[in-house]
Formats: sequence, structure tokens, C-alpha cells
Amino acid sequence: MLTEQTRSIIIRSVMCILSTLGNGLVILIIIRNKTALKDGFNVLLLLLALGDFFIGFGNGSRVVQCLLNSANLFSVTPINCFAFDFALLLGINLSQLIMFLIAVDRFIYMRSLFFYEFISRI
Repeated sequence: MLTEQTRSIIIRSVMCILSTLGNGLVILIIIRNKTALKDGFNVLLLLLALGDFFIGFGNGSRVVQCLLNSANLFSVTPINCFAFDFALLLGINLSQLIMFLIAVDRFIYMRSLFFYEFISRI
């Protein structure tokens, strides 16, 4: 029977791989497409993929933290916690901010289509 820590390591490893590969692919596609970078909504999607990429990378650092903790090589200090959780916290906060900005962008689009067309050309 798998322990809770082993299940956590397996789930975080799978999510880390899927998140970094999937969002890395989205980032690569949007960056290579020069016309996509001219649209504000696509830039917001790029930033959302970047935030989710950081979340996946942060899950990878959590896997390393769990492995070090199970081998009794990890000591809990404020610096260690900050170092291991920085990417995860950055990704979570960035994703929340970008989701809010996407909602504002879609609200402006629905309220005034002509104004949105003018803003998107700037």
C-alpha cells in the first residue's frame, strides 16, 4: 500500500511534467507567432500560460522537497521554505491576476465593441 507521501510525490510529479510541457508548448506557439503577439488577449493567454508553467515548476520543487524530507535531508527554515515555494507562489498569484485581467478584458469587449477595437489597435 502506498503511503500518503508517496502518493503525493507521484501526483505532483505527473502534474509537474504535464503542466510544464503543456504550458511550455503554449508559450512557444504564441511567441513564435508574431501576429498573435499583437493581440492583447493573446498576450494575456501567454502570461496565463507562464503563470501555470511556474505552478508546474513549483510542483517539481515540492517533489524534491518531499524526497529530501523523506530522506531526512531537509530542515525546515524560512529560507528553505521560501526557496522551494517561490515558483509555486509566484505562479499562483500570477495566474489569479491574469484571470482577473482576462475577465476585465472580456467585460470591456462585451460592453463596448467599438471601444475595444480602438484599444486593441494601440
